[in-house]
Amino acid sequence: MTDKSPLLASDIAQLPQRWLIKHDDGRGILPLGAPVLLTGRTGASKSLHRDHMIACITAAQDFADDCEVVHRGHAMLFNSEQSIERTAVPRVEAASADLTRLVIVPFFDKQGNSVCTTYDDVLREVREHCQRVKDATNGKERVRLVMVDVLTDYGDVGAVNPRRVVPKFRTLAEQEDLTFVFVVHLREKSGVANTFAGMVSGKSGWTQVCPTHLWLREGPQEQEARRP
Repeated sequence: MTDKSPLLASDIAQLPQRWLIKHDDGRGILPLGAPVLLTGRTGASKSLHRDHMIACITAAQDFADDCEVVHRGHAMLFNSEQSIERTAVPRVEAASADLTRLVIVPFFDKQGNSVCTTYDDVLREVREHCQRVKDATNGKERVRLVMVDVLTDYGDVGAVNPRRVVPKFRTLAEQEDLTFVFVVHLREKSGVANTFAGMVSGKSGWTQVCPTHLWLREGPQEQEARRP
C-alpha cells in the first residue's frame, strides 16, 4: 500500500480538535494548528476583531462572555494596508494588546522596498520568528496567532491554486502549534450569487480549504449606508 492508496476508515487514528479560543461548554471558536478566514465587508469591523484577538492572545484579554482563551502567547501581524506608526500600532494598543509580545511585519519599508509581499515571504518570517521566541524564552513561550491582513495582497488569488498554498500554512501551523488568520474582504460581484463564497475576493477555493470561516455581518447602520 502506498501513501496514495485508499484508506480504511477503521485504520485511521483519530486526532482531537484543539482550540485556541473556545466556549466554556467546549464548543470551538478559533482552532489551533489551522488556517482560518476572517471575512466581512468594508465597515464590518474586521480590524477591530483582528486587534481584539491579538489582545486576547498577548495580554490575557477576555474574548467574550462564556469564552476561554486556551493558549496565550506571542502574535504576528502582517500588515499590507495600514500605516504601522499612525494606524496599526495605535489600534492594537487601544485594544490593550501587549506590544512586547507582538511583531508587525510591513509590506514595504519606508523607502518603498519590498519586505514581505508573497505567501513564501510570510511563511519564512513566521518560521524565523517562532524560533526567535523559543530561543529567547528557553522554549517556555510560543507564537500562537498570526494575522495576515489582507490575504489578497500577498498573491494573485485568482492565479494561485489555494489547494497548493494552504497546505504549507496548515503544516507550519501544526508544527508550531499556532493559528493563521487570513483577513479577506467580501464584496458583491456581478455574475455570481450573493453568497459567502461568491463574495470572497478571489477564487472561492480559499473557502473550501480553510476549515473555519469567521464571517462578520454588517449592522443595520452599515446596511442602510450601502442602499442606493
